[in-house]
Amino acid sequence: AVYQRRSTGSSGINAEYGETRKFATNTMCKPQIAYGGTSVSVQKRNIQNGCNILIGTPGRLKMFINDGIVSLRNLKFFVLDELIECWIWDSGRTLSSSPEMETCRIKEKRQTLLFSATFSSDVQGIAKQFLKREYIFLTVGVVGSAQSDVEQHVVQVDRSEKMGKVKDILRSQGNF
Repeated sequence: AVYQRRSTGSSGINAEYGETRKFATNTMCKPQIAYGGTSVSVQKRNIQNGCNILIGTPGRLKMFINDGIVSLRNLKFFVLDELIECWIWDSGRTLSSSPEMETCRIKEKRQTLLFSATFSSDVQGIAKQFLKREYIFLTVGVVGSAQSDVEQHVVQVDRSEKMGKVKDILRSQGNF
């Protein structure tokens, strides 16, 4: 299985990896990680020593596919989080038209799960290229709209003031 996640830094990937390892305990499944900003050689070695579940970001996943470390040929489960952000590989070339996906098991023979906070009709069109003809579409709330219980505020600060401002906001909310 390949779980491809948009780049959210090592803490997000490591949290998902930790949860996956919990579920894989006492099974024959070996989860591994592949993301930028950390040792390529260690990740390659871990994957080559056995990998049934790969959690990674698009860039590192593409690199490992191109280097022959990862193959999608026998892929049974494919999970994309934030589909639209994972969709563009490079130079505007899309994931579904890439040589990497041409080696992938055909969509009727694999389980594909796609997640997106904003599943606009354009994103739904993209999604259909990855999904079986008869797929399940599950929504929470109204597609494409902001949830009424979420408040958003934009605070503009200089780069050097970011951490201080975050701490101030958390203190004012009683969360720090």
